[in-house]
Amino acid sequence: MLDAIVDATEPGATAPIDAGLNSEQRAALAEVTRMGFPPPAWHGHRTMGTQAFGVLYQSLEAIDPTYFEDFWTVPGYLGADPDASVHRDRVILTTSVAETYTRGEAARCGLFGDGAVEGPAGGVDEAFKGSQAGGDVIVAVRLAEMPRIDPANAVLTVLDGAAAGTRANLKRVSDDGLAIIDFPDLYPVLRDLQPCDRIIIDNSNFLAAQTYHRHQVPPPNSRSGTSSVTRMAAPSIRNATFSSDL
Repeated sequence: MLDAIVDATEPGATAPIDAGLNSEQRAALAEVTRMGFPPPAWHGHRTMGTQAFGVLYQSLEAIDPTYFEDFWTVPGYLGADPDASVHRDRVILTTSVAETYTRGEAARCGLFGDGAVEGPAGGVDEAFKGSQAGGDVIVAVRLAEMPRIDPANAVLTVLDGAAAGTRANLKRVSDDGLAIIDFPDLYPVLRDLQPCDRIIIDNSNFLAAQTYHRHQVPPPNSRSGTSSVTRMAAPSIRNATFSSDL
């Protein structure tokens, strides 16, 4: 889909940029374009990644404690719509640990080929991750069961064992059931993770955070940067904000 959008922005293209998109995809493209993302920039979609969003979105639990539950249960939010495609992408998998890999072990066996072992390299994109903590940091977990899709940017929560209660961000889950820890140096307690420990992989909050902006209602006559913001269900936001643009 994104490749077709890129093709439509190239010189000489004649097809509309939203040709071939369904109504939900067309609305999402229009929304992100109105928010300031230039369509030609989609040419980098294969490598742009999510950057620090995997860390930042979790701050919503402190800022707005009920949002993640409301998203999936309250009418007006995308997650409460049974026909929304977000349900296709939701993964909640309770499984157990088959094996863990430290940075040193992963490097010796050539487990990754995309820099996941090396950690931050000092560039702007990864500066927030901090420095490496050493070769004994757990960088990946082999799952006893495979999720039906890759729950990229999900949260791994340890349910029992010495590391019980630990939560770690995942970068992705590979086709052979390897859960790759994002920012592994932030989770030294994962050294206590053992085979057969139960864990849960859940990307519900990551999916919910992607449309949080739709529900932000600044007070009347407010200026950019105000800290006083009200959250409302999606229909109110759409009617108040986007009706003139559609």
